[in-house]
Amino acid sequence: MNINRERIKASGLSLLGNIFPESGNRKSPRIPSYQTKAIVQRLTSNFIPSNDLSPGPYHPSLKGLYSHFATVLCDVCHPFIHDPLEIEYIAAARWPGFAQPVLDEHQRLIEEEMDLDDAEEPQLQPPSEDVRMRLSRLFNPSLSAALEELYPRLTNATDWAAKNKPEPDLLSASQPGQVARGKEQPGKGSETTTLTLPRMSKFILVAAFLASTNPAKSDIRMFGRGLDEKKRKRRARKMTKSGPTKIPQRLLGPVAFPLDRLLAILGALLEENDVETRLPAPEFTIPGEYTDMEISRVAVYSAVMELTSMRLIHRTTPGDRIDGPPSFKCGISYDVALVLAKQLSIPLNDLMWDPA
Repeated sequence: MNINRERIKASGLSLLGNIFPESGNRKSPRIPSYQTKAIVQRLTSNFIPSNDLSPGPYHPSLKGLYSHFATVLCDVCHPFIHDPLEIEYIAAARWPGFAQPVLDEHQRLIEEEMDLDDAEEPQLQPPSEDVRMRLSRLFNPSLSAALEELYPRLTNATDWAAKNKPEPDLLSASQPGQVARGKEQPGKGSETTTLTLPRMSKFILVAAFLASTNPAKSDIRMFGRGLDEKKRKRRARKMTKSGPTKIPQRLLGPVAFPLDRLLAILGALLEENDVETRLPAPEFTIPGEYTDMEISRVAVYSAVMELTSMRLIHRTTPGDRIDGPPSFKCGISYDVALVLAKQLSIPLNDLMWDPA
């Protein structure tokens, strides 16, 4: 099944909605797995420059930006879906909005030139590398949202694109300092960013902090729930008169942890601190069944990838590694984790193996 490139080029979202039915129970033929580079090349080949007089999302000068967009999109989607048709569907829904801030900025320049006498209308120029990075930063959360809603067909591409249009003059309104955080020290200046994160992302960050701070052998004692509901016990602190003083792990820096351990701690936190906020779900009768369903959703994995792109979590294993789960390190400080824990009513110090 091939998608007509002209339909994609013209943002043929309604036509794509017919090709890809909205029902989540659709049957798809077996499609071979594609590597990220092959999917990026396939997406880039779908960009056919338009001949319209007025600049649009398929203007020839935006082809380089589209290649950058395709790479960012594949980084978000490829860990979860390998079907190039599905990624093309998401790209067709998000690309017009991704390019719109560049077009708005160009229109603003045209209006400024019109105020000058004998001024020629400026031509649309390829965006700079700084603008590309700012767009990636601004739109990365929406890529995860598109994956979560469009892949299971909770909505169609046309409605999703209309619902998620960017704000006018987004590049002018956003501050460059709010976008480029790559030079910041891990954990510093990230408190403002974390305050605006979704609730699940905050839980993930607290779980990542505990996974990076507590030794793996302490998980059962700190998060396990036995039949007698015993109180959690930290390591007993021994007072010694001589010898080197052991420095708490949170002062030494974060340690790496596998993804499955992060999800296990996340499940324990949700089970203990998120039950009261859940909607009624009578179909889940076994204790912990709802939580197991929650942490296995694509949205959780997408949130981990989004937090990684924001450098709030750092991946320590190569992206192309296939043997074993990926490993991460927490990128937030104790102070930021404490603020998030208070928002979520999590007793952070009680869950730390060595809080001193």
